[in-house]
Amino acid sequence: MSLTTAGARAQEPALAPDTPAAGTPAKPAAEAPIKPAPPPNRKPIKRRSVQQVIEPTPPIVTDGYRPTLTVRSPAALPSASPPQSQPRLNSCDAGGCTDTGGARYNSGVGNTLIGPQGQLCTKGIVGAQCF
Repeated sequence: MSLTTAGARAQEPALAPDTPAAGTPAKPAAEAPIKPAPPPNRKPIKRRSVQQVIEPTPPIVTDGYRPTLTVRSPAALPSASPPQSQPRLNSCDAGGCTDTGGARYNSGVGNTLIGPQGQLCTKGIVGAQCF
């Protein structure tokens, strides 16, 4: 390899990898996707215009909300039941506990008891809380 040959190669312009080779057509940089044309024999759907009718919703009227000329009596409220106190446990054995009223609470798993009406109760320090 002589110096003249190496120098001549260095002076030649390098081809960019994106440039097309000689004799091939150049492509545009950004090609848009082409949509297929609709078939020529298909006619568009004809639509007819119709006026929109909006009917009002009828009011919901019940006997409790109608206007009256007589005075209504106030609604009867349910009587307040006294709060249930926790049953005080009197004595406990391996089968369960007995409260001060004599009701038997059978023992369940851990600190649970089954009350006289079958409800689930939790044994506390002094009494039982039933659910």
